[in-house]
Amino acid sequence: MGSTTILILAVLGIFLSLKLKHQVDASTATEVQERGEYLHREMTRLLQEIEGSSGIMETLLYCAWQQQRLLWVTAAALALVLLAMGCWLLKGRKHQEPSQLFILFWPPRRHL
Repeated sequence: MGSTTILILAVLGIFLSLKLKHQVDASTATEVQERGEYLHREMTRLLQEIEGSSGIMETLLYCAWQQQRLLWVTAAALALVLLAMGCWLLKGRKHQEPSQLFILFWPPRRHL
């Protein structure tokens, strides 16, 4: 009878410890699930933040591109004006006499 009591108590002890472990596992699973939901909400919020800030970055990049385009258009226009002036000056010098053209490029030295 004593061995039967010990056996019953051992079985009850094992059963209660398993039941307690199951309760701990259930609470742990609940905590893990809540943590997963929290992380999912945070990831969604961060992705929305990134998408919102990317609109700002796109606007800034577009403004920078417009300013750079304006710079290059101005530089090209200036280069064309300088090229046209150079052609106009050379065309005007071709109609001059050769001696005057030579003097323009090689001014004579003054004799002392």
